[in-house]
Amino acid sequence: MPINHLSDDRAIEILQTVARYQAKRAGVTTKTAPGLAASLAAELHISATPAADGELAREALQLLAEDPETSRAIEALSNSPRPQRFLGGPEIALAAAILIALQTRIKIQYKKGRWQFDLDKKAATDSLLKSLASKLLGKLAD
Repeated sequence: MPINHLSDDRAIEILQTVARYQAKRAGVTTKTAPGLAASLAAELHISATPAADGELAREALQLLAEDPETSRAIEALSNSPRPQRFLGGPEIALAAAILIALQTRIKIQYKKGRWQFDLDKKAATDSLLKSLASKLLGKLAD
C-alpha cells in the first residue's frame, strides 16, 4: 500500500515501529530539549507549520523510504495484517519518532549547552526534509 494511502493510525504505528529500530543506532537523539525547535528553525531557515499527526507520520515515512532497505520494511509493514498491538519495545512519542526520521539526514547533537546540526549535502536543499522539520516545529509548539 502506498504511504499516502495509509490511515493516520496505521501511519503512526508503522513510523513508531521503524523509529524503534532506527533508534538503536548510536548517537540518535530522541529528546526535545529546550532550544531544539529554535535551533533547527535557524539551521534550516524554516518556520513552524501546523500539521495533523497522521500527516506528520506519512511525511516521515516518505523521508525514511528514500533508503531502499527501510522502504522495503515500510512496504512489508503496510501490506501485512494489522497486529493486535505492536511488540518490540515501549511506545515512541510521535515527536521522537520524527526526530529519528530526520536524523537519517541530519546529525543532531547537544554539546556544551548548544544544539549542533550536521546536514548531509542533499539535506541542505531537500524540500521533503524541510517540510517535515517545519511540521515538527509546529508539533513542538503544541
